[in-house]
Amino acid sequence: MRYISGIARHSPLAQFNLIRIILALALLVSLNTPQVVRATTNPTVQTQVEIGRSVGGRPIIAERLGTRGGPVVLLTGLIHGDEKGSNPVLNRIRRDIVANGSKADVWIIRVVSPDGANRHTRANSRGVDLNRNFPTSDWQRTPRGLNFSGVSAGSEPETQAIVSFIRTYRPVLSIWFHQVGPMVDPHPLGDILIMRKFATVTGYPLVSAPCRGVCVGTATTFHAQTVPGATAFVVELPAKVTISHVERNLAAVRAVVSMLS
Repeated sequence: MRYISGIARHSPLAQFNLIRIILALALLVSLNTPQVVRATTNPTVQTQVEIGRSVGGRPIIAERLGTRGGPVVLLTGLIHGDEKGSNPVLNRIRRDIVANGSKADVWIIRVVSPDGANRHTRANSRGVDLNRNFPTSDWQRTPRGLNFSGVSAGSEPETQAIVSFIRTYRPVLSIWFHQVGPMVDPHPLGDILIMRKFATVTGYPLVSAPCRGVCVGTATTFHAQTVPGATAFVVELPAKVTISHVERNLAAVRAVVSMLS
């Protein structure tokens, strides 16, 4: 029988006690030794960022999903507070990315105009149409009314939040869900192939949406002018957004994201 060195000379009881002491010391050392843990990452980790607040003090939340380092994609809804059809569409897209991931770094801003959504009005709390308030080369002050563009370009805190976001994250694609359709409203500065693909998958016509008043200072124009090469366009959802429309828009988002490099 081979004994632990230095123990064979002692009685069996002494040997047993010494072995217990050695094992206890070994356990103590192991408990106090830093352990190496393999780091894991989840490509669909959700991050919520408050990017600003409305005139009424309501938070504007951007949720980040998908893959960090991928092409940055921005999806928005409720820039007009009375166009709530974007809610089921964006909620479905969010669930899909959480479950299945995305190669893109996707940001979802479900409510651009929290005050308008709360009041169910097109304009924000100061009566400004946020989609006429962006600091674009074509901005001009329009008369007060349904499409009032504000006292100056970018005057509204909601607009400022989106402006700051786009300048910071520089998305290569933004899709702005409205609800005077169905149609896909192309922007002349964007990639027509991407916009045509979205229209084809949804089954919506690719046509310019009717503009109420003067179309100046729009979010899509601001994005296209700020991020050269980016594609920004409007999707006009129908008055009644059915499950079929929700699923078609999800499929269209997947399709155009797959086109990004």
